[in-house]
Amino acid sequence: MTLLKMNCPEFMVRYRAAAPGSAVMLDVRNNDEVASGMLPNAIHIPLGELEKRKSELDKSKEIYLYCRSGNRTQVAFDILKQAGYPNVICSIQGGYDLLKTL
Repeated sequence: MTLLKMNCPEFMVRYRAAAPGSAVMLDVRNNDEVASGMLPNAIHIPLGELEKRKSELDKSKEIYLYCRSGNRTQVAFDILKQAGYPNVICSIQGGYDLLKTL
């Protein structure tokens, strides 16, 4: 079981080191925020929809969460943890604006 909260640089290093096909990058920002861009290969489920759409995520994969600043990722982390997702990694201390530069 992997339930981690880490800073943005550690988060990106870990995501890039994941075996191909073993990880999903999940953007939980609002629709208007993703209109300005997303991280490569990320999927988008706004935080407000995550509870009802969580079944779209594969529990066997590591799920890497990010948002604009790190606050919503912590809420999403708790939703997925409570739903039994065993491998959730959450970016904190920054968000999309920092992650896209790494």
